[in-house]
Amino acid sequence: MSVEFYNNNAEEFFNNTVNADMSATYSLFEENLCDIDGEILDLGCGSGRDAKHFIDKGYKVTALDLSPVLAAKASKYIGQQVIVGDMKDLDYNDKFIGIWACASLLHLTEDEVLETIKRCHKALKKDGVL
Repeated sequence: MSVEFYNNNAEEFFNNTVNADMSATYSLFEENLCDIDGEILDLGCGSGRDAKHFIDKGYKVTALDLSPVLAAKASKYIGQQVIVGDMKDLDYNDKFIGIWACASLLHLTEDEVLETIKRCHKALKKDGVL
């Protein structure tokens, strides 16, 4: 799917994903975080469902999505600005205790995934979780 798909179908995508039960997956991710006070990157945040969960749990969250239309909806939903950007251009260093990438890396080619994972590794703090 392309950014145009998400821009053109943002309302339907938002409505179909925002209430999905991710509790088991959240638990697995959170129990492996090295610090409860650190920051999480929601990479390809879509509706903002997951960013909102982490914000509600008290984490600081940076949310990123390529679709400006979906990012605007997610920003409103989570109560903070979602960065409109491409995960392939990720440029952080030693910043996040966790990077949450739920159904986002699947949009990349194999080479793009490998490069993006390298960028994620650089963005993670020591013992960070992807």
